[in-house]
Amino acid sequence: MKILMQNRPDPFIIKGGETVQMLQTKKALERLGHIVDISTELEPNLESYDVVHLFNLTMVGYTYIQALNAKKWRKPVVLSTIYFNLDEFESKGRVGLLKLINNIFDLDTRERLKAIARSVLQPRSAKVYLRQAFTGYIKQQRELLKMVDVILPNSKLEQECIYKDFAPLKPYCHVVPNAAENIYSTGSAERFYEKYGIKNFVLCVARIDNRKNQLALIEALKDTGLTVVFVGGVSPKHRKYFNVFIDKIRNNKNFIYFDEMPAEELADLYKAAEVHVLPSWVETPGLSSLEAALAGCKIVSTNRGSAPEYFQEYAWYCDPTDIVSIRKSVLAAYAAERSLTLAQYIKEKFNWDRAAEETIKGYMAALKINKF
Repeated sequence: MKILMQNRPDPFIIKGGETVQMLQTKKALERLGHIVDISTELEPNLESYDVVHLFNLTMVGYTYIQALNAKKWRKPVVLSTIYFNLDEFESKGRVGLLKLINNIFDLDTRERLKAIARSVLQPRSAKVYLRQAFTGYIKQQRELLKMVDVILPNSKLEQECIYKDFAPLKPYCHVVPNAAENIYSTGSAERFYEKYGIKNFVLCVARIDNRKNQLALIEALKDTGLTVVFVGGVSPKHRKYFNVFIDKIRNNKNFIYFDEMPAEELADLYKAAEVHVLPSWVETPGLSSLEAALAGCKIVSTNRGSAPEYFQEYAWYCDPTDIVSIRKSVLAAYAAERSLTLAQYIKEKFNWDRAAEETIKGYMAALKINKF
């Protein structure tokens, strides 16, 4: 089978879990003998492809036009939705001007206004943003769900969220679990300590931005005496948040920050950490949590999103709106004995080979549905 994966223009510049999911799925599909190309174009020639695989229902502007192009070429389309409702984050997690705007305008109006602004600030993508401003954000999401043949959410909870938020639409669904690359089980705590001299620490690996909620984690742990290591790049859209974050890091000797790390070094970091924390406003379930769990870390995760579906009783969960909840969960995990039960569970259930096999089932369903 020949597959074209299509994504936003900058997945290799602003990297996130979506980028990892795409690249690792591609590698695993190729191991199964399939041909997989990646394109960030809006309207490429699709003549030679059997299936088009799109990503992201939330950042829908690019995906919408790519789906229209796939339908023009009469190609089966699947969509990795990577979706969760962000209403709570928008109403409670935003700060400053954005919070004020969120209290004045509804979601669709906010996204239309953003699209107009981006069409001016990013003229190369003006076509995408002006179309979204004209069509409407929510209407594009709904029309996208009508166009695709199969959706591939990462959990049953994500599927239920989509069915609820976009009712009465119920596109054909096949759940494809997220996964962790095996390299994260091979790290060396000793190698990390020899290089950095840091041990007995709490770890948070995530892009530094408002939704990942690092400032709440800093507030929760600032007086505990725990060493906390943060790793992650900064999104250009969250520069102010990053600046506040860096100021707080500099003002507490127990807080340490590293920019993005290569996978080999990250594997050592995971192996050395006592606890990995993602107190995000929502996760699906958070690739870094899966990676850390595979390395043997104790896991503290947000209780918003699909993390409990993945980690079940093997992790500690916190309320991202509650500093006390975050602190209690981290301290409980830190005090607990390390166990390899979760690592073995992740290795067996959430690997990229299995994800690729489930993705193929989604492709086959799309081919069956889309018989021109």
